[in-house]
Amino acid sequence: MNKTRVQIAEEKAAERGLQAGMQRGIEEGIEKGIEKGIEKEQKSSILKVLDARIGGTPADIAEKVEAMTDPTALDSLLVAACKADTIDQFRAAVGW
Repeated sequence: MNKTRVQIAEEKAAERGLQAGMQRGIEEGIEKGIEKGIEKEQKSSILKVLDARIGGTPADIAEKVEAMTDPTALDSLLVAACKADTIDQFRAAVGW
């Protein structure tokens, strides 16, 4: 059976749509992966700073840090960790 020009055009359009969708999915996956990597590094930095400045991170603080996902909130925690001389100062700064 011979395909009409319309059928051929529809198939090409569908193929282009499929390729565009796949490309968009790949790009979104890469973006999410980068965001997760940044989040992980933010959390690690907060805990490292607390360990270095205070000599350790209580388990409840580590659990709260690990549960957070908002990059802006994580940035605020990192600043608070850098400024705190004691765990009580850190807790007071972040409201924990």
